[in-house]
Amino acid sequence: MLRVSAALLLVCLAGPHVLATAEVTCSITSELKDSFGAEDGTAASLVLSSTLLGQVSELPSGTTLLVPSRQAWLEFFHGLGFSTITSAMKNATQDRHLKKLINSVVLYHVVATPDLNATGDALYVPVHTALAGYKATFEFAEGPGEGATAVEGLVTGASVIEQGEACGTPVLLLDAVLLPDQLNKLAGTSSLDIPDALDALAAGKDVSRPPPQEGPSPPPPTASPPPPTASLPPPPSASPPYQTASPPPPATSPPPPATSPPPPTASSPPPTASPPPPAASPPPPACPYATWADATDDYPDLTIMQGLLNLANISLSQLGGPEDGVTIMLPTSSAMLNAIHSLDVTDAEAALLITRVPAIAAYLVVPRALPLDEQVPATSFQTLLGSLTGGSYPLTLRVQTNAETVPNQVRGNFNAANILNTTQVCSSWIYSLDKTVLPADTVEAMPLVSLD
Repeated sequence: MLRVSAALLLVCLAGPHVLATAEVTCSITSELKDSFGAEDGTAASLVLSSTLLGQVSELPSGTTLLVPSRQAWLEFFHGLGFSTITSAMKNATQDRHLKKLINSVVLYHVVATPDLNATGDALYVPVHTALAGYKATFEFAEGPGEGATAVEGLVTGASVIEQGEACGTPVLLLDAVLLPDQLNKLAGTSSLDIPDALDALAAGKDVSRPPPQEGPSPPPPTASPPPPTASLPPPPSASPPYQTASPPPPATSPPPPATSPPPPTASSPPPTASPPPPAASPPPPACPYATWADATDDYPDLTIMQGLLNLANISLSQLGGPEDGVTIMLPTSSAMLNAIHSLDVTDAEAALLITRVPAIAAYLVVPRALPLDEQVPATSFQTLLGSLTGGSYPLTLRVQTNAETVPNQVRGNFNAANILNTTQVCSSWIYSLDKTVLPADTVEAMPLVSLD
């Protein structure tokens, strides 16, 4: 990988005779503008020039660059309290925490190019990113031969608008900025660490995810600490999401509490009698459904899950009942059919699919109630399948853009679905989804479990 260094500057200063023999490097920013137009290309150049391309002039082979559109970057920076991309990047030159945060987000958009020869006909292909320990997933809705249609991050996903190339590196233009974690939890990356992160990705190293702290813990304060230095001015927004430090305590001590009132004198009127305590709240009505099967008449969408379980002669009642305090991720009927079709099951493999029906159903059940408006984006929950197998089969609630605060998507191991609506049934919840989240991308990779 060619890095921007003093040696390269010396070549430029050595004179025309040296430049004539030096290899002319390709400009990624120029080719982005050629591939995606001035608007999206210029937006990408503003962000990349002071982060990724401020440290390297080319990307390692075997990588793909994911480039959010201008509108996607605007929505991202609006969530941080900036009105324009320029103002955000200008502020990042003074705010090192903001600069490190943007560096991490940009590194998450440099990924290992999927090896389609090794993945075969898989519709969902996870790949490593240059941000240590984080992965993204390519979705090939039309099949690998037609190119990726979407890229899924942990917190947000994006559709592919256009495919291109810049200096030999494949580039995908996305309609959203991918986020690997909540911004107030995402560890920043120093600009000096960017080349090493790219080298690690090119070498195929699966680096562990860094801890939230940046650097070693500070030493304990001395007996007489020096006075604090003046801080840099904050960005235009009063409290952008990436600032998590608590405000300093007030300079002056609070006033002492008021003294108790004097006891009543002899001439004071006697105190009035205390009002009676409020009546106890009536107990909640008893759940009228002993099992989920009993609730199908009032909640017809449950028949979709029943239809899936019928393939394996399993009753819906084996998933318990609405009084258990669970959450069922219920795809629409067309989404369930599309999921079965995406697994590309032949007639000869139909019997194998039937044996994996319990795993598909168990992956759609979270054994706890999740009222949607109380959930925090990027929070993962273990599913019933994970409890039955002891394996890693979580579902993650996430948002489509950084500006949103209530989750509106469910992310599985290999794909994601939009939340259409939610319904409370006794102490449980039903999430209606536009896709079926699957525990694996092939029938063979799904575990064999029993719901008995």
